[in-house]
Amino acid sequence: MSSFVIEELNLLGVYDSGVPNYERIVIRVMQELDLGSFGLMLGIRAHNGSAVPIRDNMLWFGSGNVYPGDWLFVYTANGETKVTNVPNTGERIISLHWGRPTTLFNGPEFIPILFRIDGVQVPPFPPSLSSSPRDGA
Repeated sequence: MSSFVIEELNLLGVYDSGVPNYERIVIRVMQELDLGSFGLMLGIRAHNGSAVPIRDNMLWFGSGNVYPGDWLFVYTANGETKVTNVPNTGERIISLHWGRPTTLFNGPEFIPILFRIDGVQVPPFPPSLSSSPRDGA
């Protein structure tokens, strides 16, 4: 696995931008993996070809195995996760839903950002309600 390039998934783009209940991000699965390490953010296209994430606009895919040839259709609307087998191909379409009340990609400046989580950290124990880090200072 490369540190900076995501090769496991191929982000193809947004389809039916601005159309309620049809707007979706299409991703092609290139390698077998657990989706639990991946997600999407809403971003604004930068002048240098990169993007800047918009605060509080993230979707974690959740755990689940996918395989080369699978398609991820991430609808921005509400809905239920559904897996559909494509006849005569062996491919699957996995429909996920971001659960947003409105469409997200209403102009060319808004783009999806695919990310991979390479590391996380959580506290070892729940914090005590009776003290704060400043109490010992």
